[in-house]
Amino acid sequence: MNSLTLLPLLALASANWIDPPMSGWLEKVTQEPVTSGNKLELLVDGTQFYPVFRRLINDANSSIDIAMSFWCNDDAGLQIAQDLVAARARGVRVRVIIDYFNFMPHDRAYMIMERGGVRPLLFNPPNWGLDQISQHMHEKILITDGKDTMIGGANICDEYMTGTTKKLWHDLELHAQGALVGRVQKRFDDTWNWMATTEYETRLGYATVLESPDYHPHIHRSFLRYKPTPTPLAAEPPGDGIAMYEYQQPYWHSKDSKTYLSVFTQLIGRATQRVIFYDPYFLPPKALEKALVEAARKGIRVDILTNSVSTNDMGEPINTSQKSHYEALIQAGAHIHEVFDTTLHAKGILIDRTVLTMGSHNFTHRSFSSNGESNILTGDLGVITRFEEMAAFDFTTRSREISLATAHLMQRQIHHSLWQRFLTWLGNLF
Repeated sequence: MNSLTLLPLLALASANWIDPPMSGWLEKVTQEPVTSGNKLELLVDGTQFYPVFRRLINDANSSIDIAMSFWCNDDAGLQIAQDLVAARARGVRVRVIIDYFNFMPHDRAYMIMERGGVRPLLFNPPNWGLDQISQHMHEKILITDGKDTMIGGANICDEYMTGTTKKLWHDLELHAQGALVGRVQKRFDDTWNWMATTEYETRLGYATVLESPDYHPHIHRSFLRYKPTPTPLAAEPPGDGIAMYEYQQPYWHSKDSKTYLSVFTQLIGRATQRVIFYDPYFLPPKALEKALVEAARKGIRVDILTNSVSTNDMGEPINTSQKSHYEALIQAGAHIHEVFDTTLHAKGILIDRTVLTMGSHNFTHRSFSSNGESNILTGDLGVITRFEEMAAFDFTTRSREISLATAHLMQRQIHHSLWQRFLTWLGNLF
């Protein structure tokens, strides 16, 4: 069976879910409810999602909340910063959380926000201590007026959004309205208030406000806690999509890493026909790799899309390490394709035609153990069909399949080179 043939619609339950017990199992494991009545739209690449991202900000009337890993000092980064300042000037409450690790190189965008009254709250600044240096916020979230959200893999940088100063990367965002937005909003509020409490600032040694140019005021200022953002109640549900919000923050909840590794591996284990696996940095933990191998051995069509040497943005350790995983999977019957025409940054897993998970989560050791991540898990057939259409193009037009002979040669080269073995070990820490 060709992996790219769109299967006929399955006779699904009224909830468009994988099976009735699935939602109960997921709710128990994740402590998140499955929500219904959502309107969901999958947006592919910045040409589709950047205009929507800006429109939601510019149309906001009461609140804008953003959590972002990278915020670049380029056209997209400066434009969004200016949009937020304009929103603040018209009375919209604007909250921004950004990972400190990605703060220093991009001062201009931050200064635009600061001078316009938008004060970014930084995740994991230096005064958290050296023992927390590996902890990062990797989420990419936008919420406006408590009724619209966008979640995906795109940072606020040209390579994700516009392609004006760098080649546009291949990425995904999900635009959602409905009850799901309330769950995303609650998690954002919880994270903000956890970071902004007086107790938090005292415990981490926050100084008083320092306006000296020798200090970054973002690190030393206090931030106000907020009451939970009210979610507007629509007269009728905006759609009929079923979705669950998948949120992890290992620094805050240490059990999250095991929770979501279990969720993804068990979802793959429940596949009956196919698995489509998008992962820019194919460095799966053992449990996840085992689930993919077992699925392929059962005769389930497993298609994996990842970056090639020419498109990978993370350097030689990642390039070498991910190839160490190829041979076992291809021997089991999986099909691995490498993108050759642009950098793949989209992350997602499609199980049969029933469940898709997509968002910021790289399926790597570091993503599970150290990163804050946000994903949406949905059974919405419109979203799934759009993902399938994208996959059909990606597998046939913009990627090449790795043969077993090639994978075997790659494995031999790693085995016989101490340097490549070191790179493999180093990359697998990612």
